[in-house]
Amino acid sequence: MTGRTIKYGSGRYATTELSPQPSDDEDDPLNWPLWKKDLNLFALLVTVCLVSAMKTAFIPVAAKLAIQFQVSHTAIASLTAVPLIFSSITGLASVTASKIWGKRPVYLLSMVFLFIGSLWNMRSTTFGTTLGARIFQGIGWGAFDTLILSSIHDTYFGHQRNPRLAAYDILQAATAWGPPLLSGVAMRNAGRFEIHFEILNTFFIVAIPLLAFAAPETAYDRWFIGNALPSARTPTSTTARRSIGKFNLHVPNTHEARQYLRTMKPISSFRGFVDNRTLLQGPRALIAPTTALLALATFLPYSALWAIAHVVSPLTAAILDEAQIGSLLLAPFICGVSAAALFAFWRRKARKDFTLLNLVAALGVGTVLAAIGILSFGLEIHGSRNISFKLLSVLAGFLAVGVYVLNALARPVIYRSAQYTSSNLHVCLRNVADMDAGLVCWKNLFAAFFILGVASAVEARRSAGLRSSVIGIGVSQIFVALFVGTVWWFMDERLRRLDGRVMGLVDLDMLKRAGSFFDED
Repeated sequence: MTGRTIKYGSGRYATTELSPQPSDDEDDPLNWPLWKKDLNLFALLVTVCLVSAMKTAFIPVAAKLAIQFQVSHTAIASLTAVPLIFSSITGLASVTASKIWGKRPVYLLSMVFLFIGSLWNMRSTTFGTTLGARIFQGIGWGAFDTLILSSIHDTYFGHQRNPRLAAYDILQAATAWGPPLLSGVAMRNAGRFEIHFEILNTFFIVAIPLLAFAAPETAYDRWFIGNALPSARTPTSTTARRSIGKFNLHVPNTHEARQYLRTMKPISSFRGFVDNRTLLQGPRALIAPTTALLALATFLPYSALWAIAHVVSPLTAAILDEAQIGSLLLAPFICGVSAAALFAFWRRKARKDFTLLNLVAALGVGTVLAAIGILSFGLEIHGSRNISFKLLSVLAGFLAVGVYVLNALARPVIYRSAQYTSSNLHVCLRNVADMDAGLVCWKNLFAAFFILGVASAVEARRSAGLRSSVIGIGVSQIFVALFVGTVWWFMDERLRRLDGRVMGLVDLDMLKRAGSFFDED
């Protein structure tokens, strides 16, 4: 027992016990004012949106690029697949690096790769230079794919977290499937694919200053939080406030501005433990049983959505232009965003009372919707002489809903496992972020290979190749879902114990070297 005073929220949350409990240090990200937390998240989400838009950049113009570069359609598919492979590697590396040097330098270095890759794509005239630019982008994608959840955990209390997680999920879905709707029109009118990156690069004018000046370090050493003494700091100044209409706004003075800028150094002062146990936290999360089962349950529909989106252009380029090909993603955009929004708010309740029945039901519903979308899309595009492109879009929308239903499983299931095995709430949130990052890495890796595989099948056999691929994927997902559901139903507690064996070894040793760090949540 540490004897620390339990801290509560303010305003309408005045009776809500803060979870996790913050330290007495004003530099603790949990103690930041809400405007600073939200500004930090906004800065990160702007770059997340750019990353998502980059990933789907070549969907509307794949067929024309193959002609322009005089390469195969599979080679054009590699312009998305190869950077996804690199992002899965750098995503895992970012998790480890952030535990040693903090998240801010990892974000800034990733932004450098993103910016170089995006500028390079503006001037790419050959397949080789375009692929090189995309590899640079993929290296930069990794950190923004895997560290955002951890940054949210670093800065927000439990009662503040859910709306921000919902915004993160919705924006990711919207900026992945929405930009091709507009970029297809822009590419058709401009007659060149570089216009997409010229448009994207204008947003770096906002994204880079935001990341540099509005995203401070959020990593914070909490191992000695239980023994932390009250901060010896005294107020640095009296802050002024200005009324604008009904709003009473804080106006920082010169001293506060200088103090704030000192926290925005490229290399943060955070230093984590540099030992094998720290270095292996990310890889352990990657191979934890719950992470592996979630990857198994979700990777086929997720990969199918990406693969199908990237073969639409080669299959329809003879009768559709870039704008029309991009418009085929209208239903996936609407359905994906709607499903992400619905299940983001569903998770708010599900995490508190998430049962095996919820898990199996969501797994079944997601699998049925995904299988309908996968099988129907492939069979429709192969079997119909007069293809209904509106119907194709709707069928792809079914697949998108299935994908986001299955995605909604991840955090409640991971939280349920981490809560069962972790020694305190801080460790629980860290394990949730690490396992979620591991799941993202698995899905990106599998999606890359499926994009290449399905593109190769379509190039060899046209729509017959797609039909064979979707039948294999759709039927396999049904059997995989049955297997995963059965394993969870009969081995739920054993799986959580195995997670503890894989993830808990780090925490047991940290207990020895850091003393007591249990919270009284």
